[in-house]
Amino acid sequence: MAADNHDLINFKNHDTLHGKFIGFTKSGKIIWRNNAADKNIAFTTPEVRKIVINKGKPIKEFTHKGFIELTNNDKIPGKFISYSNDKITINTDYSGTINIPKKEILNVHFNPTGHHFRYSGPFSKDEKWLLKYADNRDTSTIDEKKKSWQFKNFSLTHKGDHSAILKKLDLPEKFKITFNAYTNQFYYPSLVLMADLKIPKNIKAIENNNQYSNRYGRYNKAHSLGNCILISLSPTRSTLNFHGFNDKNTPELKTLNNIVKNTSSDSKTSKTAFEVRCDKSTGATLLYANGKMVANWNISSVINKLKGSYIGFNISHRSKKSNTAISDLTVSQWNGIQDSDLSLEHESRDVVLLDNITDRYSGEITSITNKVVEMKSDHGELTIPTDQIHSATFQRATPSEPLKDVENEITIHFYGTGSISGKLVESNKESVTIESSKCGKLNIKTEFIHAIEFSSMDEVHENFD
Repeated sequence: MAADNHDLINFKNHDTLHGKFIGFTKSGKIIWRNNAADKNIAFTTPEVRKIVINKGKPIKEFTHKGFIELTNNDKIPGKFISYSNDKITINTDYSGTINIPKKEILNVHFNPTGHHFRYSGPFSKDEKWLLKYADNRDTSTIDEKKKSWQFKNFSLTHKGDHSAILKKLDLPEKFKITFNAYTNQFYYPSLVLMADLKIPKNIKAIENNNQYSNRYGRYNKAHSLGNCILISLSPTRSTLNFHGFNDKNTPELKTLNNIVKNTSSDSKTSKTAFEVRCDKSTGATLLYANGKMVANWNISSVINKLKGSYIGFNISHRSKKSNTAISDLTVSQWNGIQDSDLSLEHESRDVVLLDNITDRYSGEITSITNKVVEMKSDHGELTIPTDQIHSATFQRATPSEPLKDVENEITIHFYGTGSISGKLVESNKESVTIESSKCGKLNIKTEFIHAIEFSSMDEVHENFD
């Protein structure tokens, strides 16, 4: 288990405490230890939203990299063993062999990211996030409670002046960023990518370009972020702008062409699940919102100026109350696949997407093992090595839709990709046992658990003050 006081527990009154998660009592109470207390503390689960183990850092990582996505949005990690007409059997590091009914499966991911995650969070105030105001004011003199970006309920929330919150990360050549944004149509943030924070000492004025005078004034993004790109976030449309300086220290602004037309959104909540995929070698940069592609740009024309390692979020307006929250941020390698999961669903055919980005086969999957997938298609009977497959999506008569939370269920999260929901049965120091409505009783080793969620965090983020 994690070291003492390296675990975090978040309550419905917004408090977050350090300590160590010990397990559950027979009555379902959470046993918690803190070095400041003489005895263990017991919390009732209705008080608690979420427990994060080891500040969100993995204790022990999986030896397998694939996962199966279920109809209830669970993502079950494991190594594929066998497949029949009614179930798939996988072997897992955390719970041994698991049988999953085929009717509960949306798709199977064989090589999603290779589990090369660079970041997952935010989970702790100790993480190194840099606050940058548009006017470059000294943040060290500002009281923590008055800063425009705050860490709250395992999320980054904005309140106050326009500013950016940034984290320095080593981005691979191909990277993928996923996160949830809670906001409304008037307060969409922008995603900051590859900012270098290099601001020339002698910035030259723009000549004969009055139409851009406001853009290049005191609050221009390049004046505080240096060379970078900003992606405006919206579930229906988006723009990508390069902000920076040329060789003469003159500010530059370039808006790159988005080849995707505006899309529609039927979301009835403030939550949008965003995903950005970028290949720095080709310039391909894509934005997805709730599984749909919103934008497709090519940043090749500015990539030589994007040498920075800072990513984050920028708010270009001033708000008197918290109108934006960012949670569940992950940064990982990207394998180059541009298709969204929604584009692979078919009402009468199984679809296998290969890892070479372009090829796919449709038909009927007849067998799955750890080494090969066999299927009947219009091209005959095919045998495809699993190391060449990105994913397999089973036929569906109707498009998949997120389901509502089930009462009294908890959700166990694994580092990176992976989650299983179910009702708590029992627990000890070594494991947590739950009853999954999809997979039956599962005894999950604690050393692989990343977090335990008792109630959806959506409510707190969508009803922020």
